[in-house]
Amino acid sequence: MAWAGVLVQKQGALGFIPASLVRAIRYDCVVTPYPGTELGMTLFAGRVIPVLNLGDGGRALIVCDLDGELVGVSGLEPLQSGLFDGDEKGALHDHVLVPMLDIQAQMEQWRAPRRTQEDPWLT
Repeated sequence: MAWAGVLVQKQGALGFIPASLVRAIRYDCVVTPYPGTELGMTLFAGRVIPVLNLGDGGRALIVCDLDGELVGVSGLEPLQSGLFDGDEKGALHDHVLVPMLDIQAQMEQWRAPRRTQEDPWLT
């Protein structure tokens, strides 16, 4: 099976993001903190989008489409894009299986604690 996508690196560890999620890789976006959260935010294509910071490395912002919601991902350094052999668990790079990064799960980890908190605006 062949996968189209982007091979990324985070502090020496490799990961793979399928092309079906990636909308853009930008080096010119300014990410600012989103008050009261661990998220950032940036302006992309005329819209403010949330930014997940997955590490300290990398200057790139990888913009992904998660079920119709644009989300930026920072902290990863894109190394290569294209077609890779592999299976449902990942892509092969230099005969090593590189795991798929579950960006959706990363976003859900951020959202989950907030769902259990009471919204102060509703009281």
